[in-house]
Amino acid sequence: MPSLLFGRDPDVQTLSALLDAHRLVSIVGTGGVGKTALASRLGEMQRDRTRHTVHHVELVALTDWHQVVPALVRALQLPVSRAPAIDSVHSALRGGPHLLVLDNCEHLLPGVADVIAGLMAAAPELSILATSQEALNLQGERVYRLGGLPDSGAVALFADRARAADRHFALTPENTDAVADICRQLDGIPLAIELGAARLRTLGLEGLRKRLDDRLQLLSTGARDLPARHRTLRAALEWSWSLLHAAEQTVFRRLGVMAGSFDLDAAQAVASDAHIPATAVIDALAVLCDKSLVVVEPQADGTVRYRLLETMRHFALDHLRTAGEEAAIRDRHLEHFLQLSEAASHALTGPQQGAWLARLDRDRDNLFAAHIACDAAPDGVERGLRLANALIRYWFNRDALLLGQRVIAEALARPGKERTPQRRAQALMNHARMLLFRGLDAEASVQLGLAIDSGRRCGALPVVVEAMGRLGYAQIALNDRVAARATLEEACSLAKDLQGEQRPGAIANSNLAELERMEGHFEAALERYEASLAIHVASGDRQATMISTNNLAMAALAVKALPQVRERARASLAICDELDSKRGRLVVMEVCAGLAADLEDWAQAVRFDTAAKRLTAALGRRRDVVDEAFLAPRITRARKALGRKPALACDAEAEALDYDAAIEAMREWLDSRQDLTSPASRDAVLTAREQEVLSLVAKGYGNGDVARLMDISVLTVRTHRQRLMDKLQLHNAAEITAYAVKMGWYDPE
Repeated sequence: MPSLLFGRDPDVQTLSALLDAHRLVSIVGTGGVGKTALASRLGEMQRDRTRHTVHHVELVALTDWHQVVPALVRALQLPVSRAPAIDSVHSALRGGPHLLVLDNCEHLLPGVADVIAGLMAAAPELSILATSQEALNLQGERVYRLGGLPDSGAVALFADRARAADRHFALTPENTDAVADICRQLDGIPLAIELGAARLRTLGLEGLRKRLDDRLQLLSTGARDLPARHRTLRAALEWSWSLLHAAEQTVFRRLGVMAGSFDLDAAQAVASDAHIPATAVIDALAVLCDKSLVVVEPQADGTVRYRLLETMRHFALDHLRTAGEEAAIRDRHLEHFLQLSEAASHALTGPQQGAWLARLDRDRDNLFAAHIACDAAPDGVERGLRLANALIRYWFNRDALLLGQRVIAEALARPGKERTPQRRAQALMNHARMLLFRGLDAEASVQLGLAIDSGRRCGALPVVVEAMGRLGYAQIALNDRVAARATLEEACSLAKDLQGEQRPGAIANSNLAELERMEGHFEAALERYEASLAIHVASGDRQATMISTNNLAMAALAVKALPQVRERARASLAICDELDSKRGRLVVMEVCAGLAADLEDWAQAVRFDTAAKRLTAALGRRRDVVDEAFLAPRITRARKALGRKPALACDAEAEALDYDAAIEAMREWLDSRQDLTSPASRDAVLTAREQEVLSLVAKGYGNGDVARLMDISVLTVRTHRQRLMDKLQLHNAAEITAYAVKMGWYDPE
């Protein structure tokens, strides 16, 4: 088998079937991808297994489509005739089944397509296999787009050509990953892989791998008997470039600043200008896709994205630099993705969080490229801080704390001065959040102190309140509860002065609830959690709603309101699925560990606890310190009840589960537990606040009246009422009254 056909068996099978069923098949793909070798192999196969006469016609040397017919005359070995050459060709091809393999049609379009259409009409038994960088656009044409080699085929090709260059080369378990990485960087393009392997004797494997950023200069040692355009990688790409009109060349080179995939809006933002309007970018992009210079990636939602292969991107950037446009186009790219990030930042606190998170996922490479571009961009310090702050919620939700911390630390360290001091205060606070969630509490405290000082100097009260709220949590984690209470109470007091911005105060209030829960003040914790939840629900902040719901589930566990625990866990899990929050699901698993322990399902409690700890650590995050302190006695009790060996067996079972399997096990368990009674819950004692609510309800007071009499919110009354009904298995106000009479808490007389 020719070397270029490594990994092409599926392509051969599919194309053979297409040739059997259709008269005109086109193999379309970028230069160097192996179209010619594949077409040659298919021609040989058709000759061997059918009665077709096969003629291979190489068109690359032709400079005008009018030369196609003389080339056909030569390929068919027709005698000199007085008749028009095209008539002689038609006559020859009518004489039985023929297969014409027309190689390299792209530079002769559209004229060559007209010739092909005439041949098909004149010779009913003729089949044509064409190769081109773009489709012929003829009726009945079946287009087969040829991509790069799969990893296995690419590695096999590299190894084969490397041995040809250096007989000592061998593929080993130690170097296979490096070879695979080289092949991936070269997009699996056979020409690039062959040229790279030829450099192996001079550079060695790691030397080649490290120098691929300069691939256009590096890969220039093709065999002398190859066509001129295939002797170097640059020559192959210049051939494709030469087939573009000026506007198409401009759009193509500007798209070189894209990292990863991009959408049409991004393409128009970077490529359009006064001479190339946004509508013209659409036309140029369509041509680039047709000519196999840009890859189209259909999305599940019906939209499409685009991508330049990495080799194409390097080539486009080279032309961009030659045109003197790189700085300006990178600045356009930065501005587009900065605006996208800031739009996302606002949307990530609303009901469209899920859709925006998915959008940022698709643009992550471009977002990071925009961050890097701030180093050299005009006003780069200010724009870098804006970008870093805008992406903070994205990094948290996607559990990319290390990457997010790197981005924001680099933005803070960038030399120069920002125009808006509030942005630095916000960035300091956001950097501290990254540290805090990774368990680096002392370092986070220092950053939060800087954020508070900076925020006070520039009058950024929302930053001050949120930073103080998070500093209070850090102090809880550092076991300085006195300082934590003082910090959090001050933050809650300052929050009253915020005009229309409730989120910072809700964060401080929620962390004060954490302190109350840690100190065993469960009623106070519940009221604060509920107040924070109400703010987040009203604002449509789904992620914050999920966090508050998890907190309420833990607090309900503390007061033995087990039906509420399950209800909250399910509600939180639904939001986690909406946002695809991996860490959020693991917090629900921690809730289930506590619930299982209270239900005396000891084995499941240990399994959930072990799995949640391991998988949380794998995300680069630590368990909430308050949850850890709250759950520890329950899990200790579960381990003692099981005994050492059974508990270790449960640990082993949990360790064997990957993330998806562990979450599925949790879902099944949560759905299966219909009976939420246990010795602990059957004997549950009402708290003083619950008893007071019960007495007032028994006397006939409605929720609003109870709230007024007790000086609490109606939402809090509803929560207390539902919780006491769950505990006592009561279903309505009449049963509440009967129970109060029975207990002597209410005398109807």
